[in-house]
Amino acid sequence: MGFGKKTDFESGRTLDLDKTYRNIIAPAVKDAHLKCIRADDIVHSGVIDVWMYERLLEADVVVADLSTANNNAFYELGVRHALRPYTTIVIAEDGMKRLPFDVNHVVVRQYHHLGEDIGYDEVIRFRKMLTDAINEILKTPKNDSPVYTFLHGLNPPLRGTSGGGPLAPGEIPALLAAELGKASPELDKTATATMLMQQADDAQERGDFVTAKTLLATVRGLMKAQYPDRPEDPTLLQRLALATYKSKYPTAKQALDEAAGILRVLEPETSNDTETLGLWGAVQKRLWEETHDMMYLNQAVRAYERGFYLRNDYYNGINLAYLLNVRAANPESRADAIACF
Repeated sequence: MGFGKKTDFESGRTLDLDKTYRNIIAPAVKDAHLKCIRADDIVHSGVIDVWMYERLLEADVVVADLSTANNNAFYELGVRHALRPYTTIVIAEDGMKRLPFDVNHVVVRQYHHLGEDIGYDEVIRFRKMLTDAINEILKTPKNDSPVYTFLHGLNPPLRGTSGGGPLAPGEIPALLAAELGKASPELDKTATATMLMQQADDAQERGDFVTAKTLLATVRGLMKAQYPDRPEDPTLLQRLALATYKSKYPTAKQALDEAAGILRVLEPETSNDTETLGLWGAVQKRLWEETHDMMYLNQAVRAYERGFYLRNDYYNGINLAYLLNVRAANPESRADAIACF
């Protein structure tokens, strides 16, 4: 987790994460009869990274607080998920609206932070919830790492008994040796989707939006087949919509209409997601440029206006200001022109 006061750039709020640690996490862990260690608690000489990686590998339980989208916390969570298939608990302050695609299928327990402090009732509620979660995962461990969930047959790494280096053949447990001798199972739909997403990234970097669109649409189909009852991932839909309208295929207008259809799944008229609102505004703005139909211009203004006022989002704000000037130059009445200007 982050230390001290950190700014959540999505909401503009400053959270005192030390209050989370002192008032919630450390007492909850103690109530579960474990010793709680945070990186700044470690007395060490030499490079802190060695101690950090050792704790991520060896700790019975790791609690990761992703509040304020702290880069180090995300990275360390990824290391833990690669090293251990279970006993990792992810928490975040409930003002965090969006999680990256790779984390959005992980259970995230949320608590309410007031900024400088945390309310007493919330401390008691979440502390008990966290203690109960720790006791439950220790009693009945289940896969909570997406790495081990999706890559079937994967075995966690073992550290040499001498304190480093590879294991000698005689030190490898018989069961593990048997598992290593098996052929890897065929990749499932999720693993295939991950590879396709990487290819889509590469295509998008090259400016090949037609290929990126095709790959992302394939991923969408795979995910819907794999998880038919789960809501579609907003980040995937946003990326697909972006690649679709930028592909201009088969025509710019048809690509924009298709992108608008993709975004409608995210209900842009009522969404609080500034990324969705920004994309919806961009599509409507380009439809206005293609058709000069005031309906599209008005929808673009509403989208950017909502995106700006919800979170003081500058991308939406700049586009709102620009489009108000455009609408002032194309008014339905003199009063409208004055109001927009």
